[in-house]
Amino acid sequence: MTISTEVLFSWARFATFLVAGLNLLFGIFSACWPGRSILLYEGLMARLNWQVEPIDEAREVRNTRLLATVLILLNLLVLGMLIRGRI
Repeated sequence: MTISTEVLFSWARFATFLVAGLNLLFGIFSACWPGRSILLYEGLMARLNWQVEPIDEAREVRNTRLLATVLILLNLLVLGMLIRGRI
């Protein structure tokens, strides 16, 4: 039993669309609530037995919001390319 190339590409395209959509949602979450995003990261690191805490809270929130905005823009670009059929 062989899988055609078209089927593999359609699954890869779907997986890319799914990952880009989830990343877009995470970017929106981080841009709207950067404090919660930082707490989520601290909680994940605590489960791995790492203690992390921001040195400068205001700077950390600003950087989180900025990087979340970049994440949103990049994922909109990827989703746009997927919808237009360029990927």
